[in-house]
Amino acid sequence: MEKASRAGVIAEDLVVGGSDMNASEADNQAVSTAFIGLGSNLGNPVAQLEAAVNALAQLPGVALRDVSGLYASPPMGPQDQPDYINAVACIATTLTPVGLLSGLKALERASGRLVTRHWGERILDLDILAYAECVLATPELTIPHPGISQRRFVVEPWLEIAPDARLPDGTKVAELATGLTDHPLRFVKQLDLSDLSGETHKSDHEIVKADRSSGGLL
Repeated sequence: MEKASRAGVIAEDLVVGGSDMNASEADNQAVSTAFIGLGSNLGNPVAQLEAAVNALAQLPGVALRDVSGLYASPPMGPQDQPDYINAVACIATTLTPVGLLSGLKALERASGRLVTRHWGERILDLDILAYAECVLATPELTIPHPGISQRRFVVEPWLEIAPDARLPDGTKVAELATGLTDHPLRFVKQLDLSDLSGETHKSDHEIVKADRSSGGLL
């Protein structure tokens, strides 16, 4: 994977894989670190992901902390579809995992996403890769994402923004990279966080306030 110079910077007090941005909670409401996988292979995928990152930064109860470069790779599923463009974002959030999933699904719907064949074409795909130390398995949501270890387009962009990231069981994300067998990634573009209309450095209090003012997605 070609290494890109990153414009985004994770706030110094943000603990990678930890449950909070710092040792305290804002107004007794925890702010958790989560990593989101983004993908698109329909329409203009680069523009779709740029818009998705912007929309993610503006979700109530969410602050964007960093985002990887955009990378292209062949599809995992049927090969009669365009290559995918993927990225990984780091956020801080007061939303629960289910609330965050609800917000991401709303962004997918707003993009015009339609349900097609399994592993088929997507205008926009947003997945929760990890959420603090959460381990969850329900029909609607599994955390950590069960496909991480088979997806170079997840692991390598994730390591770009969080090289020391670990899964809740202690596995280093970097260790997963050694066993990847899928196609190498092709660097496409580095996003400039300064161009986003959403705030990228909200304090704990600001995230909580934005969540409460919207009624929350808990």
